[in-house]
Amino acid sequence: MSTQFPAVVGYLNTPDFTPIGSPYGVNQQPAAGSVAAPVSTFVYAPDSYSAGLKKSISFVVNYTDIAALSSVTLGPLFPKYSRVTRAYYEVLTTFTSATDAATIGMGFDTDDANGVLAPIAISDGSNPFDAGCRGCIQDGAVANFSNRLTVDRKLQFTRGGAEVLTAGKLVVYLDYIESVAP
Repeated sequence: MSTQFPAVVGYLNTPDFTPIGSPYGVNQQPAAGSVAAPVSTFVYAPDSYSAGLKKSISFVVNYTDIAALSSVTLGPLFPKYSRVTRAYYEVLTTFTSATDAATIGMGFDTDDANGVLAPIAISDGSNPFDAGCRGCIQDGAVANFSNRLTVDRKLQFTRGGAEVLTAGKLVVYLDYIESVAP
């Protein structure tokens, strides 16, 4: 059997692969008359590259990570040619600064600076950094996908407003796809 594994949602019918459990749910079998598909009908992810497959990343950001810096990159690397398709964040601890005039933004340096969350003040009337979930620019609509990354990049956080952050913690959630070379 090949060392490459298919990215599969379904039932494989190959002589050297025996699925464990049922892909149809607990103690369920394929419908009468259905045929298991040959492995060639499924998408493969050769060489760890999976163009077009949706992936997700999430990570925690503490105010100390971005408190006094104008910008910092955090989290895991997004692969070259990736596009963020959906993004949101959950504030676990409300962010604060001296007068709440500090701004926070998210994006990808050079490729899409502030393209995930445009810089917004903690004190904004929409309460963007109070406890709870908030959406970002990428909402799943194709028109709102991020720009394609030109190299592997981490998410960049920008802090502005001449005030140091004094509290806050959030989890950022990003869905993305790896596109192909232009």
